[in-house]
Amino acid sequence: MDPLLPHSEPDPESAPREALLAELRLSEARLRLIFDNVPALIGYFDQNHVYQYANKGYTDWFGRGRDIAAGRPIIDVLPPKVYAVVIPHVVQALKGSRQRYEYEMEREDGRIVNARTELVPEFGPDGEVLGCFVLSVDVSEVKQAQVAVAQAQKMEAVGQLTGGIAHDLNNMLAVMIGNLAALRDRHPGDPELAEFLTPALKAAHSGADLIRRLLTFARQQPLAPRAVDVGEVVADAAQLLVRSLPDSVRLLTSLAAPRQRLIARTDAHQLESAILNLAINARDAMPEGGELRIETDECLLDTAEAAEAEVLPGRHVRIRVTDTGIGMDEATQARVFEPFFTTKRFGQGSGLGLSMVYGFVHQCGGGVLLHSRPGAGTQVTLLLPALDESAIVRAPAGQALRAAPDPETAPARPGRPLVLLVDDQAELRRIVRRQLVALGHPVIEAGDGDEAREILDAVPDIGLLITDIVMPGRTVGRALCRHAARARPGLRMLLISGYSDEQPGLQDPWPLLRKPFTPEELESVIEETLR
Repeated sequence: MDPLLPHSEPDPESAPREALLAELRLSEARLRLIFDNVPALIGYFDQNHVYQYANKGYTDWFGRGRDIAAGRPIIDVLPPKVYAVVIPHVVQALKGSRQRYEYEMEREDGRIVNARTELVPEFGPDGEVLGCFVLSVDVSEVKQAQVAVAQAQKMEAVGQLTGGIAHDLNNMLAVMIGNLAALRDRHPGDPELAEFLTPALKAAHSGADLIRRLLTFARQQPLAPRAVDVGEVVADAAQLLVRSLPDSVRLLTSLAAPRQRLIARTDAHQLESAILNLAINARDAMPEGGELRIETDECLLDTAEAAEAEVLPGRHVRIRVTDTGIGMDEATQARVFEPFFTTKRFGQGSGLGLSMVYGFVHQCGGGVLLHSRPGAGTQVTLLLPALDESAIVRAPAGQALRAAPDPETAPARPGRPLVLLVDDQAELRRIVRRQLVALGHPVIEAGDGDEAREILDAVPDIGLLITDIVMPGRTVGRALCRHAARARPGLRMLLISGYSDEQPGLQDPWPLLRKPFTPEELESVIEETLR
């Protein structure tokens, strides 16, 4: 060492102090690392409403950098709507009262998030409040689940009410249509009478169609499910839309590759109607024109994704209908699947299109997702449980599928079988009995399933059982058919119903005729049943 250079003796106390400071810095870094990685929003503000600390979760939640949040007033960090909710609790917390509250916030991408917050005052030695700790957790998923459960319960209640009303209306319409059709048939050459009967029958049939749509929403409309190539159904629907959409609406389709067949168990006719309903709604949402896109593919949903769509996890066929129209706000989206709810002007829509789609898809075991923003268009996604391609039934090699006999060439039968007609509505029984007699059938009537069981056991000549599904008493329609199948194995049976009292029996071996029906429809189904 140069003796001319000044130097100082080492301080024996500095080394322990430096070690202590290093240990404190390490401890602070560890605490910061812990606070930044816990799934919570942690902050601290003082008596002047100024942030002194905010962890990464807190600053990310509000879209602020940590250096920006710390040292800034609360009013500069929180969005105005959130600040209006929070500030009363801040004031009370700085007076020493522990506060709990919840708030929702809209992010820049339009997504709504929710937080549950607790403010914990910090007291000094003299009991004065120095500031408050902020402890928040993201409860967005919990809120979404609560909303989904409430919506499902509301839709279920509306569906049950709708189904009950539709059942009674169907019975009334069946009587109206039956009497009007009988009057028309008795006076076929009376033009003056036809002038009144034709619009009356048309109105009654329109009412029946409206009821069918209500029952579809209520998930009580009997379906004709089978393994369906969804791509073919969508392609057919797109061909119809090309001819019906205005020139200002551009239709684009993105279907799965031909080698990738998308198979789902559903009703092809109802699926096509659902797609057309969505497309018509999209067209109406683009009064100045725009782009309508229909896409199909297959997806694999995990537990969280399946829960959002109210379906089971696994493979699903996905159909997405997207438009570039006016979109919907949150209030409209919350009600869009309710029956009779519509944003169209009076007379331009019944409000049953989307409710029919919702009910039909859920009846098939699928789900519906809706994403929309005002001015940014709407996307409706239909999810149907996927099947393997082997589920499509094909004829054995070298063997053609057997066609049903043509009624015109089928051999005549020597006599019509005795019919046991079972329905609790006396007026409806009278109408159907008259139609059966006109077809040459002798008829015995029963007012409920219990009475019908006694008749079946006592009259061996009955060749055809026609029974309603929903009836008072211990024996409903399906139970009566099961009893008849055991007691009379060769007996032919036909179910009639305005709606199903339970989840439709997709595996029923007996045909079902929906009320109200015409004499021609009754004759056709009976011929097929007896054949």
